[in-house]
Amino acid sequence: MAPDEVLLDTVGVAFVCAGVVVGSRGRRRRMALLLLATGVTWWLGGLGDWALFWHRGPLTHALLAYPTGRLRGRGPRVVAAGGYVLAVAAPLDRFAVVNVGMALSVVGAVTWSAFGSQGPQRSQRWQAVAAATVVMGVLAGGALARTRGVGAQPAALRTYELGLVLGALVLAGGDVWDRWSEPTTTRLVVELGAAPAGGRISGLVADALGDPSAELFYWLPDGGGFVDEAGRAVPDPGARAAGAQVTELDHDGERVGVLVHDVGVGQDPELLARVAALASLAVAGVRLRADVEAQLAAVEASRRRIVTAGELERQQLAAEVRRGAARHLEVVSGLLADSGHPDAELADATAMAQRSLDAFADGMDPVAGSDSGLAGALAELVRNFPVPATVALEGGPSSPSAESTAYFVCAEALSNVGKHAAASQVSIRVAATPGWVRVVVKDDGVGGATPWAGTGLAGLRDRVEALGGTLTVHSPAGGGTRVEAVIGA
Repeated sequence: MAPDEVLLDTVGVAFVCAGVVVGSRGRRRRMALLLLATGVTWWLGGLGDWALFWHRGPLTHALLAYPTGRLRGRGPRVVAAGGYVLAVAAPLDRFAVVNVGMALSVVGAVTWSAFGSQGPQRSQRWQAVAAATVVMGVLAGGALARTRGVGAQPAALRTYELGLVLGALVLAGGDVWDRWSEPTTTRLVVELGAAPAGGRISGLVADALGDPSAELFYWLPDGGGFVDEAGRAVPDPGARAAGAQVTELDHDGERVGVLVHDVGVGQDPELLARVAALASLAVAGVRLRADVEAQLAAVEASRRRIVTAGELERQQLAAEVRRGAARHLEVVSGLLADSGHPDAELADATAMAQRSLDAFADGMDPVAGSDSGLAGALAELVRNFPVPATVALEGGPSSPSAESTAYFVCAEALSNVGKHAAASQVSIRVAATPGWVRVVVKDDGVGGATPWAGTGLAGLRDRVEALGGTLTVHSPAGGGTRVEAVIGA
């Protein structure tokens, strides 16, 4: 087979292979059919001069519709229709002005589409410009050569055929090598998964679409309207930018938001659909996370109210004991002392009952029972403690629930020191700051404590956490024990 015949067949093979490559990846079947049609009609040109230019119809269509296979706008449709007319009207090929005009129209329309495209599709539009420039440039050059009497020389034909092969390679290569829909959405999935909780996702979606103006808006159910990612109300998201296009975001049949983007993004419906689906999942995830956080906040607020209410009840009970039964016993003791014939046994029993009630009231509310508040209660706590203890307080008074919790943390920590630590000294430090009370109880004992084995510190941890704080215990073997509580005030 002569080299010219090999090259002739190679053109058809190149376009058929390009169509197979594009179609085998499971997307853009329209473009695959156009490339296959170009290859088949090229071979059909061997039937006679009347079919010689049939390939120019689907070829022109493919260049104008690349990469999706869909013609967008009136201009490309008119030019594509002209390409099919010239493909079947073989006599018109004799006029150079027709070929040159068609070549310029195709290159101009493809270039215009490239300038108007958005996102990752733009790079492939420019690949179509390159292919159109090569193919149509050779076509126009051949037409101009004929006007000078050169004719259809073999060199000119080979140049045209080589241009077609190169154009087919460019169109197929763009589908294989260019980072487009699938890699873009895969990257978006990874980035959305790595985004921190509460992070904004509009920027990630905008990068995936290649549209810096793209922005997400969340839909609040129950007639709440739209809000942006900062939580600001947006009555009409589509009105924020002139000429913007609004894409609805739905999840499981429920509206979750909208994506506002440049109208040029709509030229790539496949990419837009993929990104919109991922954005819908992301927005639904944000809404779910917000609902969970709201429920957790409600639970925390409920726990705090329970602790505060319990503390208030203890204070009221302690006050009732001091004002009621303890006061009555004090009166009885006075009457017995003032009587002419005091009963020593009865007086002792009354005094013991009064001390028991006072101790009960102090146990219920030790801070309120001290004239000096928390400082006095802690001083009383360490007064008769068997291990030397120091107490340091910083800051002013805090809320009753925080001070009471701080006292019980110190009391439980001291109890554990006395039972298990074998310490020679212990220190208590309480620092009150706006909104918080920090308690540190530290000893120099044997360490190695298992703090959550019993119910004491474990119960206090629940109480501290209910007030929005934390309770930690650090007890390395041989290194003493440090109990630290940060209590919400």
